[in-house]
Amino acid sequence: MATRINERFQTVSPQRESPTAQRNPAEPSRNSPAARAGQQARDGFASQPQASRPRVALDGASLPAAMRPGTLAAPATPAPITASATPNAPIADNKTVTSTLSLTGDATVDSLKLNLDIAHSYRGDLVVSLTSPSGKSAVVSNKQGGSADDLKGSFDLSAFAGEKAAGTWTLTVQDTARGDTGTLNGWGLTIAPKGDQPPPPAGDDSDPMKHIAYLASDELKGRDSPSEGLSAASAYVEQLAKKYGLVGPNTQNPADPYQQKFQVFSFAGAPGAQDAAVQGAAAGHDHKEFGNQLFDEGFYLDEKMPVETRELLTRQYEEKMQAAGRTLAPRSGPMSVEQLRQAANVTGMAQNTMAMLPGTGPHKDEVIVVMAHLDHIGMSGSVVNNGADDNASGSAVLMSSIPELAEAQKRGELDRSVLFLWTGAEEKGLVGSQYFVDHPIPGLDLKNISGVVNMDMVGRWDDQRLSVIDTNAKNQTTYFRDIVSKANTQMADPFDKLNQDINQYRDRQDGAVFTRKGEDVLFMFEGLSNAKGGGDLNPDYHAPTDDVDKIIRDNGGNKPRRVKDLMVNIIKMASTRQASAT
Repeated sequence: MATRINERFQTVSPQRESPTAQRNPAEPSRNSPAARAGQQARDGFASQPQASRPRVALDGASLPAAMRPGTLAAPATPAPITASATPNAPIADNKTVTSTLSLTGDATVDSLKLNLDIAHSYRGDLVVSLTSPSGKSAVVSNKQGGSADDLKGSFDLSAFAGEKAAGTWTLTVQDTARGDTGTLNGWGLTIAPKGDQPPPPAGDDSDPMKHIAYLASDELKGRDSPSEGLSAASAYVEQLAKKYGLVGPNTQNPADPYQQKFQVFSFAGAPGAQDAAVQGAAAGHDHKEFGNQLFDEGFYLDEKMPVETRELLTRQYEEKMQAAGRTLAPRSGPMSVEQLRQAANVTGMAQNTMAMLPGTGPHKDEVIVVMAHLDHIGMSGSVVNNGADDNASGSAVLMSSIPELAEAQKRGELDRSVLFLWTGAEEKGLVGSQYFVDHPIPGLDLKNISGVVNMDMVGRWDDQRLSVIDTNAKNQTTYFRDIVSKANTQMADPFDKLNQDINQYRDRQDGAVFTRKGEDVLFMFEGLSNAKGGGDLNPDYHAPTDDVDKIIRDNGGNKPRRVKDLMVNIIKMASTRQASAT
């Protein structure tokens, strides 16, 4: 399906041309094991307590060099690829003109600009689109403009990010009415290829600090949705999942079943709206309240979108237009997908990354979802927002749990299956999680889900307290409350304080999408300053100062390690719990 692109004008070339394409040169445990064993016996748990984890020097000196901030090698920046043609092809009434450019090489598109020069006496007659070698299309102009306008200038077509550059690119110009004609004078492409990504740091896969160091490195440029940095983070996650034998569950994407891709849109013409490229880089930087409401700054669009989702977007559109002083026509229902598309700009392609650890027991068709958002807010001008706590920490905790849970599965200790889900575009408004729920993958429908664990910002402050939300939309406790308490007692050094007073954030995180569908959800979070619960939001939230060294300063990296140990206990218990009414 064609994608409508934020309109800025560009150029095109014909089929019969033979253009040339060229590259430009260019502290020990405070509780004894015996005491913990006694507590476990009273609670009826047979599992052995985990070994105490040694404390780490707070200055980070004990981290391997490759895990310290700022030690990753900078990737090379490849030269842009350019190609152009001057067909000078006439555009007759009610006729279609096509023009092609052929590229070679093995580059992958990071960004693409289309330069376009069309002379026409009534631009509003024209539908112009570009199609990649893989068959993906982007609509450049759809009957927009008037008689005074030729179609000239440059389009930023971010929809093609991730496409292979090699092959035939086709420009199509369709005249849809009588009385006006024109000429396709010329067009061209300028493609910025993806550069080589820095190698992952060496270290223990089961240590979240290894993964935080990579995900929060400057080279990933803040992991905006969409961006090359987010794609690199996704590839890093996928590589680890494959290493430990996890399965890519998305049978709807056989080319890469570890990925679920979706386009991100934002409303055009809203108060303060920016160009899509700028908006994608800057959105959310001024947020000083934790989390996001659904579709705050972005959304997806496709024909499978449920009616209630379209109604939500219609109301948001109306609010934005009213705020801009625009008059709205009466309506009898929500806007159609096509109407929403016409009112929107496309920001680009984002993705959810997922991996399945199949269960081995009688409930293996039931799934425990454990998730964290992989994206962050990108750049503030030339400054990188690395998002070490938000949310490299939560993403890394998921990754570091894979080796231990994979071994548990081999021993037959996982009855239910475990789906690891790293969402994209959470910072735009929980977009990736909503897309996952609205587009069920076979075997991962809501009826198959038997609990959800979401974690966000679990790296900071001291390592003896953690905040959780374990209630549903009616403020009733879920089965996770009992499991969290028992899982904590299994730790060699349990958390002193499990705060349960942050329900004001229940609807502002990815797990809320599942809560609204009636699923039992546990949210693990540590973004507030008061050790006894509550307090102010972390002052480094959505700021360039959210870096790895803050985690090291606070707790030497022990906080995310201990959250990982607790989470592994929780997942094992949730996987093997006896099904009962909750």
